[in-house]
Amino acid sequence: MEKNFRFWFQWFGLTYSDFTIYRGDFFDEKYLTMITGADFIFVNNFAFGPSVDHKLKGYFENLKDGSKILSSKAFCSLNFSHVY
Repeated sequence: MEKNFRFWFQWFGLTYSDFTIYRGDFFDEKYLTMITGADFIFVNNFAFGPSVDHKLKGYFENLKDGSKILSSKAFCSLNFSHVY
């Protein structure tokens, strides 16, 4: 993924600073502090359903000001509600 990231940024003439890519479960507690303190987050949510998207949006509400999120597809609408 790092190789692709560098390739596409170079392709589009974009610059970037040092970065670290982590692969794992967003909902694993060990990533919570890392997520809320991140400047930029890429989430490959293409295969996720609305329930996971909704839970992710809850996490993202606690990001520091100015953080950016790039997702592979749009998140569920703001008025989404999950009925159990």
